[in-house]
Amino acid sequence: MSQTSTSSAGSWQGGRGWRGRGWWRGRGGGRYYSHHGNRGRGNSQSHGRGGRMMDDPQPNRRPASQMVQTVIEVQSPYKGWKYYFPEEAYNDHSPTVKKVQVFEKYFLSWSQSYKWDDVEEKGYFIVDMKELLADQILMEGIPDLSTEMKDMPDRILSCIGLAVHQVNFFLENKELRF
Repeated sequence: MSQTSTSSAGSWQGGRGWRGRGWWRGRGGGRYYSHHGNRGRGNSQSHGRGGRMMDDPQPNRRPASQMVQTVIEVQSPYKGWKYYFPEEAYNDHSPTVKKVQVFEKYFLSWSQSYKWDDVEEKGYFIVDMKELLADQILMEGIPDLSTEMKDMPDRILSCIGLAVHQVNFFLENKELRF
């Protein structure tokens, strides 16, 4: 009887007498799997009800090779591209670039009508949508502009904004050269 009590006394300190019982994992003192799947003793913090977590048994093991996606950015000729299209990488052939180019052409043709210093100073400009939709340059370059303004106004306004940004930058540099 005393042997049983010694055996059970030893079990709560190290699990020696209860090695085969799955419901009791002890405090760590033998070479067995703890309830966390780690084996034996280790230099780690106490965890849970007396169980101990063991340090990584293979600390120098290299992780499996990982795939890394790399984005190659094409240099944009537009100084403010990332401000107006932060989620879209620049591509010469994208429909967005074609729209910006058409708006650039439009604003350059009307550059005498706009006070570009005011645009930079105030941070905004006014565009008459009726004039915009009736303009020959825009009708040829973006035939479905009216529909696109209704369906995706943020996109069209970003194209307009970038075009104005670029025209203003161009005119500013042109003035500095002369």
